[in-house]
Amino acid sequence: MKTKNIDLSMVHFGINDKDGGIIINTDLLVKKGIYNDVVSFIIDGYEPDIQQDAIIYANKIENSTKSELIEIKELMNERLRLCILRDDKKYINLYTNLIETVKEKILSLSEINDEKHDHAALSIPDVLDTPEARKIFDKAIQAGFMNPDYRFNGNGNQLALFAGLASDTLGLTITQWRGEKRIKVRSWEPFKQLFGKNDYANRWKNINTYSIKVKDADKIKKIFS
Repeated sequence: MKTKNIDLSMVHFGINDKDGGIIINTDLLVKKGIYNDVVSFIIDGYEPDIQQDAIIYANKIENSTKSELIEIKELMNERLRLCILRDDKKYINLYTNLIETVKEKILSLSEINDEKHDHAALSIPDVLDTPEARKIFDKAIQAGFMNPDYRFNGNGNQLALFAGLASDTLGLTITQWRGEKRIKVRSWEPFKQLFGKNDYANRWKNINTYSIKVKDADKIKKIFS
């Protein structure tokens, strides 16, 4: 086989033996200025079982984790670079297609993880997974302040007002020390878990001291009437 006239940047890689020892590194050859002196060795002297490697990689694609797939992709890229160097069109196409398959699999796993993250962020705490709470959420959906998937439509102040009124209506409290006394206070944690937002307490305080005015406050309060 003859070497293609291609940019050397496309064929920079390291070739290891079965024990992990470096046989040759093309980047180093280029730096030393002896790439062309040994390129024939790379083409003719090193003959990995490219077809068998492709079968092994292909069989691993379906059941591998995202990190394992990334590693497989890098190994296949190494084999592809060697195929390009050898002008082996059959295996250039094979590895190109395999690499695209791995990329699609990595992307699909990323999308699944994103969906799982969204689901976790919107998981309903037990104290909000009750008939009373669901009636409130149903009214909020009808009023346009929540989506059917329980995402809140509105700004932070509107959410704080809604969460505070819901907490009072459902009797959600926790106990905290205030000085030498332990008292009950409003519980915000279930709403942090459900909506993935913070800063309820400060916003609620500002709402009740009239430091801020909440848009459509009357509509939100009507949900609880």
